[in-house]
Formats: sequence, structure tokens, C-alpha cells
Amino acid sequence: MNRSRRLVRALAVAAALLTPIALGAAPAHASTAGNGCTVTPKTPYHNGDFTAAGLKRIAYEVDITCVAGVTITVEQQRWEEDPNQSDDFIGDSDLVRAFPTADSITWTITATLPDTDDFTDMYEEMYQKVRFKVTSGPVTSSFTNWERSAVRAIHV
Repeated sequence: MNRSRRLVRALAVAAALLTPIALGAAPAHASTAGNGCTVTPKTPYHNGDFTAAGLKRIAYEVDITCVAGVTITVEQQRWEEDPNQSDDFIGDSDLVRAFPTADSITWTITATLPDTDDFTDMYEEMYQKVRFKVTSGPVTSSFTNWERSAVRAIHV
């Protein structure tokens, strides 16, 4: 009996130690919520498409959920991360969307993978940032703080 308790306790400790590792392996997406809306920038990814010149097409998805009766304005910026130097601004887009009923949508911008690095680095480290404001009747909130997605290294 004493030996089986020790085995159960050892298994419980092992499970407790492994749980954070398993949870950390899942992709993390930060969300910002305010004024009846929640906005989540997702990690950019190569969507499988190529341009006529053979360049990869990258999808930048933003999940948006709002209550009924509001209009949301979302600003999105696309960036390439450069450790030890300034990140490269790649582009931006805006979305204005009315929600007459409560709903959730995924807004997707597709853009060409840039080639900003020198020949020693064959990867582009892509991420996006979003912020939003909400209008309800005559009242419009101020913009939220920028929310940044995780970074994905994509082979050029």
C-alpha cells in the first residue's frame, strides 16, 4: 500500500511538471477586449499559394467578435522582426465593419512574403499588430493599445 501511494504521488508530480510544457507547446494568441468587441491577431503563416514570380503568399488573420449594434474599426500592421536591430514595417490595412447582430468573423489579409534579410538568413520572421476602436450610436471609444501576434519564421 505504501509503495502504491508513492507511485501515485510520483505520477501526480510528473503530470504536474509536464502540464506547463504541454500547454506551452500550443500556439498562443493574445486578445484585446473592450467596448463589446474582442480582437485576436493570429500568427501569420504561408497559406500554400505563390505569386506568378514564385514568391510565397502569407495570410494574416484577425479574429473579431462583437456584440450587436456596434461598428468596429481595426488597424493592422504587418512587420518582419529583426533581432538586434529595428523591425521592418511591411504594410498596413484597415477594416471598418458594422455588427447589426452579435457575430464573430475572421478578417484575412494576404500579402507577399518580403525578402528583407541578407543572404546569411534565409528566413523572414513575420508578425502583425492590431488595435481597434468601437462606435456605438454617437459614441466612439479611443483606440486600444496595439496587440502583437506571435512571430513565425518563414523560409524565403
